[in-house]
Amino acid sequence: SRYCSLSVILLISVSSVITGAAISLMTVSFSQNRMKGMAITKLSGLIVISFFVPFFADKNIWWIVSFLPPFWLVVGVMEERLYMLLISCILSLICLELLYSVYLKKES
Repeated sequence: SRYCSLSVILLISVSSVITGAAISLMTVSFSQNRMKGMAITKLSGLIVISFFVPFFADKNIWWIVSFLPPFWLVVGVMEERLYMLLISCILSLICLELLYSVYLKKES
């Protein structure tokens, strides 16, 4: 299968790392104290839920989580569509950029 190729594995890895960094940056950017940080960390679990939507939800409601990068990562692997993995990477980079700008505003 072409989904065992090095390029696909690298794309999945890059998207996962960027998404993880974005989730961490979300916690740092929006929390002012430990209690809010813990709440935001729990809220970030909703992003992780998007991993499971393609397995358990009907395709008619996938649009609800279609703005989350992990969703496209899973769908791309399930349906063996490389462009969906690219969508995941692009969305992850956009989220990371937005969160980084929020972080810079908070720190200045």
